[in-house]
Amino acid sequence: MPPEPPGRAEAVLDWSPAGEGLVPRPVVHPLRTPSGHLLTGARPADHPWHHGLGLGLPDVDGVNLWGGPSYVHPEGYLEARTRRGSVRAADTGTAAHEDLTWCDDTGAPLLHERRTVACTASGSGLSLRWRSVLTAARDLRLASPEANGRAGAGYGGLFWRLPVGLGADDLEVRCPHGVGENLANGCTGAWLEVEHRGRWQARLEPDGDGTGPWFVRVSDYAGVGVSLAAPRARRLAAGESVECVLALEVSEV
Repeated sequence: MPPEPPGRAEAVLDWSPAGEGLVPRPVVHPLRTPSGHLLTGARPADHPWHHGLGLGLPDVDGVNLWGGPSYVHPEGYLEARTRRGSVRAADTGTAAHEDLTWCDDTGAPLLHERRTVACTASGSGLSLRWRSVLTAARDLRLASPEANGRAGAGYGGLFWRLPVGLGADDLEVRCPHGVGENLANGCTGAWLEVEHRGRWQARLEPDGDGTGPWFVRVSDYAGVGVSLAAPRARRLAAGESVECVLALEVSEV
């Protein structure tokens, strides 16, 4: 896809849209390089609940705070068994919505979030850092479809959906274990690299005690993330916190 006219890098922090099957929450979209290359996708037909780069949680004590249907083992993804929650900003929060509450389908708090997002640009690149501290409002269980029985589906946590139209022919993913989706998905290495051949390359590095294996897709669609609850579920006691941090460095080639 052609870039937009050259200009400054763009990183817009806003809420993902509301709609059937969606869970609106803060995301970065659009995210562009200084030359205008779009780095994020939004509302793709394959997964309409994917939107930009942000935090999403597919299973918090059985409540879906990701969007789309929930995975129920061994039946699969079942809309009829899906309980979707909501995310709300604190009344005293800033325009960037730094303080949030993640709620169940009745509106009762599950998690409180304190979040900071910063993006800077220099030359032909940009740096983005997302930090979220999640504190349990009560004893609860965090899980991913992988933790619930679907092998290789460890998504949940910080997730970056790349633009629609990009796939395995356009992208190369690398991790300490090697090159390609099969090696990168589930890798527990300290970094992940994604290259859009001839356009840009990105390096992702996680931090915090919420860091798990990488979740990587480039064949069916293009998206990468850091798993919060994979391959096993994570339990938090009331008042206990977990920190999710992701540093993203992008340079044009």
